[in-house]
Formats: sequence, C-alpha cells, structure tokens
Amino acid sequence: MPSNDVTKAWDCFRNVLMSAINSLAPIKQARIKQRTEPWIDSDILALIIQRETAFKQYKQSKIEEHLNIFRSLRNKTQITISKAKQHFFTEKLEENKKMIP
Repeated sequence: MPSNDVTKAWDCFRNVLMSAINSLAPIKQARIKQRTEPWIDSDILALIIQRETAFKQYKQSKIEEHLNIFRSLRNKTQITISKAKQHFFTEKLEENKKMIP
C-alpha cells in the first residue's frame, strides 16, 4: 500500500523485508556446551570428538568394522575419563590433607 508518509513507508518496507528474511533464514537457537568438569582436558575432548565421529560413520555405513572402531573409542574414552576423575579427586584429597593440622 503506497504511502506519502516516509515513516509509514519505511515501516511497511521493513516489515516486508524482515518477514522475507525470517522465512528464508530463520533465527536458530544454539546451545553452547561448557565443560564444567575440571578433570576434562583437551585430550579427553579430542577422544570424545573421535568417538562421536566414529559413531556417525557407523550410523551411515552400518559396517561391523566401524562399529568395532566406535566401541574401542568409547571404551578408551570412558577409561580415560575415569582415570582423570580419579586423579583429580586424589589430588584434591591430598591438598586438603595438607591443610588440616
């Protein structure tokens, strides 16, 4: 609808433009993961990424060999996390033992 008022014309144009932009490229919500656990380091994160990649590869191919690779990475990741967690808590206990007279 044409208008002689510049403000109304701008509002109309902006509404049409924004509705077109929102239909072609809608805003998506993204969740940013934070590693809150202090025992997770870059080595563990790399193992997790490898494990997830292997799982995606198995899901696409359904090949037994890819499943075995995923399983071995899953086990290695879990063992590494367990050891890191155990080391972290042992270290914290030792720190607290020194603080007690």
